[in-house]
Amino acid sequence: VHVHDKIIVVSCGTGSQCIQWLGFVGIARYDEQNLQGWLQLGKPLKILLSSGVVLNNTDAICEVLQDKEHVYIETSRHP
Repeated sequence: VHVHDKIIVVSCGTGSQCIQWLGFVGIARYDEQNLQGWLQLGKPLKILLSSGVVLNNTDAICEVLQDKEHVYIETSRHP
């Protein structure tokens, strides 16, 4: 997960979580010490593939992403 200037590895297990979950986890982990990145970054506005395609927040991760595929999170606030 790319969140501004950081790349954050997120283990998704079977990938049954929705895409929006991936955005929230990436933002939380942006703050490596306290896992409260949302205080700086707010919430995920868009989650995109490297091609620029916007993913649907309610899709299951396993249905739209391949293992180790990179996604980019646009946030409501900027660091």
